[in-house]
Amino acid sequence: MSEETHNQILALKAKHETDKLNFETKIMDLQQKLQERDDNELDRTRSRDLKKEKENGGVVEFSNPAALLKNRLQKWLLNNKEKKNLMDMYIRNVKIIEDAFEQIKEQTGISANQEIVTTFCKSEEQNYSLYNYVNTLNNEIDIIDEQNKAIEDEIRRHEELCDMNNLEKDELRQKLDADAADLADNIA
Repeated sequence: MSEETHNQILALKAKHETDKLNFETKIMDLQQKLQERDDNELDRTRSRDLKKEKENGGVVEFSNPAALLKNRLQKWLLNNKEKKNLMDMYIRNVKIIEDAFEQIKEQTGISANQEIVTTFCKSEEQNYSLYNYVNTLNNEIDIIDEQNKAIEDEIRRHEELCDMNNLEKDELRQKLDADAADLADNIA
């Protein structure tokens, strides 16, 4: 499978997941709004009926039920239009995904969707393993770089010692002996 096809699969999968989540979120919001509207309408109707019942001495009369039903019908029509728009968007997204699978089938010669998905998952696992391997190598490179710097510093120090003449070495040795003696006195 080519890199471009693999990238297209990844992009389509990500877009599908995003669209799916957006669709589900919108459906949940619409359902919640519908419930709130119905609850509000029911509360208003009950409070009106209770008010009229009190005014009429306990007798409830329906005030224009046709108008009430027309209002509900308008609300349902509006809600159905919103749901239809969401469904149309979802169907368009599904069609895009189906087209993508058809293109993948044509380019790879794989005929079963499940086999495409399995191949994609295996490729993802392999990419993840390679990503982890590269990270491990980068960490090892960093450690080796630090070790190289320490070795270079040690080499530089030894070269400086080699370049010193015997007099400078004797002075350095006396200074180190004095430092060692001072440390021994401090410890004792």
